[in-house]
Amino acid sequence: MPTGGQITIAANLTKDELGQSVHLVHLELRITREGGGIPEGLLNQMFGNNVSISEERNGLLVRSKLVKLRNGDVMHLREAGKATFMISVELAVAQKLRS
Repeated sequence: MPTGGQITIAANLTKDELGQSVHLVHLELRITREGGGIPEGLLNQMFGNNVSISEERNGLLVRSKLVKLRNGDVMHLREAGKATFMISVELAVAQKLRS
């Protein structure tokens, strides 16, 4: 894998009110690496449907399933000169009502 380049991490947080004390929080995390892209073999291990599962691939599958349980997703976007991973999740947040 080529060395060098720059990594940028950005987060976006929005909140929807579902009721008087319950909110739905949407979190999107973007990790962008400039420079050479991620090797195709590694992307296939991460997102492909390979029959052979390595220990690392198994860990990625578990993490991906946990994100999906939170109505989220893990995506990869390739652009000229950079690659971005996007992780999004939804979390319910309850606030204690004051009396």
